[in-house]
Amino acid sequence: MLFHMMIILLSVYLCFFRAEFLNDECEKYQVASLLEISGEELHRVVDELMLRAKGQSGDMDITVTVDGTDKRFFSQRDVEHIDDIAGMIKQGKVVCSLCAFGLAVLFFVMFFKGKAELLCRTYLFSWLVLIGLSFIIAVWILLDLRGFINSFHRLFFNNDRWILNPAKDMLIWLFPTGVFKDAAIRLAVCLAGVHIPCLAASLCFVRYKASQRTPARFR
Repeated sequence: MLFHMMIILLSVYLCFFRAEFLNDECEKYQVASLLEISGEELHRVVDELMLRAKGQSGDMDITVTVDGTDKRFFSQRDVEHIDDIAGMIKQGKVVCSLCAFGLAVLFFVMFFKGKAELLCRTYLFSWLVLIGLSFIIAVWILLDLRGFINSFHRLFFNNDRWILNPAKDMLIWLFPTGVFKDAAIRLAVCLAGVHIPCLAASLCFVRYKASQRTPARFR
């Protein structure tokens, strides 16, 4: 489960928190046209947003031109929520580092004691839990995506700054519902790319160990 948590956190960070991904999604859903700003301005907004979300010095005082009038893109509430996201990412990195350290210690101990097969079996068994959770989440997303997104925010943020007003807070326009669907698909593909080789290797190792013990059982 430590391995699953570490891979999920890494995949979410690498797949979702990238300016290239959000820029592509904004172009796909024609966000610039909806906001009535230029594509260049939107790209700058997204680039600075991702820098700030990653804890870097992103410029939140960005001015865009709407109908010939200069307007500050991010409201104060937008900035506060982005800073909350930056804090969440920072905590995620700490958790990911702890998972990696715990895994390193676990691998060393298990291999030193000759328990590599047990490690592979527990990894395979952990998929029962992961598949169950994934099924529940997938059904939830298909039946009520908005409810899932709202519950996700309530779980990870201990304030209501994530509740944005589309008339005042332009940040929400950068994330149409389709973005979350595309992100979920992208995440699933990324996780499959990591876990399928790990599953194959674990199964092969367990079967190899089982084949070595088979003759002894019938003596």
